[in-house]
Amino acid sequence: MTRHRGRSPSRKRASSPVNPTLALTAGDPAGIGPEIAVKCLADLEILSTCRLVVVGDADQLHRTASALRISLPQSLQIWDGRSALEGAGPYVLDMGAPAMEVPPGAPSAVSGQAAMTAIKKAVSLAWERKVAGIVTGPISKKALFLAGIGSTGHTEILARLTDSPQVGMMFVTPAFKVVVLSHHVSLRSALELITRDRLAGLIRFAGTEYRRIFREEPRIGVAGLNPHAGEGSLFGEEEEKEIAPAIEKCREEGVDVWGPYPPDTIFVRATRKEFNLVVALYHDQATIPVKASAFGKSAGITLGLPFLRTTVDHGTAFDIAGRGTADPSSLKAAVTLAVQLTSS
Repeated sequence: MTRHRGRSPSRKRASSPVNPTLALTAGDPAGIGPEIAVKCLADLEILSTCRLVVVGDADQLHRTASALRISLPQSLQIWDGRSALEGAGPYVLDMGAPAMEVPPGAPSAVSGQAAMTAIKKAVSLAWERKVAGIVTGPISKKALFLAGIGSTGHTEILARLTDSPQVGMMFVTPAFKVVVLSHHVSLRSALELITRDRLAGLIRFAGTEYRRIFREEPRIGVAGLNPHAGEGSLFGEEEEKEIAPAIEKCREEGVDVWGPYPPDTIFVRATRKEFNLVVALYHDQATIPVKASAFGKSAGITLGLPFLRTTVDHGTAFDIAGRGTADPSSLKAAVTLAVQLTSS
């Protein structure tokens, strides 16, 4: 796997004549990624805020637009990824058709490889500062596994491609932001990963990244694990043995962090602005409140990369792929978030 080594200059903002240039990967070609990418390409409000470069199969994107009876902008250009961009765009960086036909609705080795190829190209563009950031469409971990890439997600892939020593996932909703201690592991494994050292490391890391990305001081609330955050160890000892000591250690270091708070109320408190960042202890502890309160309006950010990456709050939705009913709202939210963060 190609990796980009050494410190990249791209933590600095990539220059743009007016609006930031963003690479948008179309995601797994068997899922809804191409459809929602086309819907972004046709959205004049989105195109007025950035120079959008969709990385994917140009023929599939045009076929998708035709099937949906969507008129793509006359200004749409094919870009080779090497020459200087001209005009306001939008653009398609054509990765060519997959080696075999990819029917909608099912993950395959071919679709996984196509998605991975687009990710690598987008990373190269960001690394070379040809784009200010990347926005990723949904991919399938099953398809990546079938392609021999491993059953990992974007976060792990981007960490490997950039040799980033520590990365993390943050979800951004209109009401709150949340980071998560563990990602794509079983719940049983996630529980074993809740240790005071790992949690303290995440609190420090998330606070530093929050300050860098949003340019304000973090005030962090940490969720408990057990009902009522253990209620004095009546319902579990993780809070007393692991979580509270991690919080206390970070407070001694000057971090503005509080908790642990019952996981069923901490997001209410964050919505009321008691905190501007929540630390969740496992994947679904973060994503359930995100999707219940802001599905289609939220987006993800990968922390720790040498460039900005935002993403959708949903998966490939194979069950509706090819039907023309996919909602592009979250992808538009991810583009909008990327524009805000690269323009500030």
